Amino acid sequence: MNKKYQLHVAKVKPVWLRFLILVIIGLPPITGWPLTLFATAKDPLHNLFMWLSYGCFIWLFILLNTGFKKLLSYLSFAFLLALITCLVGAGIRNLIGFIQGASRQDMTLVSIRMLSLFICMVSVIPYSLFFINCFSVSSFISRLDFSTVKNHRTKIHLALALRVFQHVGDVTISLLDVWREENPKMISPRFSDELWESRLSPLAWLNWMRNSAVTWCLAMIMHTFEAIPYLTEEMKNIINFRENR
Repeated sequence: MNKKYQLHVAKVKPVWLRFLILVIIGLPPITGWPLTLFATAKDPLHNLFMWLSYGCFIWLFILLNTGFKKLLSYLSFAFLLALITCLVGAGIRNLIGFIQGASRQDMTLVSIRMLSLFICMVSVIPYSLFFINCFSVSSFISRLDFSTVKNHRTKIHLALALRVFQHVGDVTISLLDVWREENPKMISPRFSDELWESRLSPLAWLNWMRNSAVTWCLAMIMHTFEAIPYLTEEMKNIINFRENR
């Protein structure tokens, strides 16, 4: 994409204006406003189309700021997480509804709600990753007056937290490549054909899902905490450079 057509929201100054713009754009998933003004309880499909329109706006906004490659990396993680969440959620809700004798209309509403949740997740997750990468930690630290550094400890800790979130976002996306090596079908194990030949295949598949969730969580925890000492050292170098300049 030609750079002259990009929005470059990450370069908007002052920083508080950039933050305000990003917060206003991300209000619908948090507060529902202003989409709730157009929502109706009588037509779930109308609400679904409304959230889909918002999702397309978010994707276009990210595309114009980061380019297609970065948007695709954000969406790849969002689609996988949303798909797993909604499939499991729909399965559990339909099972409960079947046991309780729910009507076909109620089951249809559950499916529409899960589809709405899917669209919301594939909009919010990429926007969250884009949001945290719109702010430069080193730039924030460089503007602090270190002659009174004790008064800036809270700001320094917040900057470190932001840097960790940025690192986790990058790691999360890169872990998808490792996942694809072990699970080419993304949401089913490499050995799924062998599982279905067994009488206990449903139980084996559920066990794989549980182990996969645990493995993913542990990997995220390890990659998150592993980077903190290096990021702390990086911030110390920035602070020392500012003090000695």
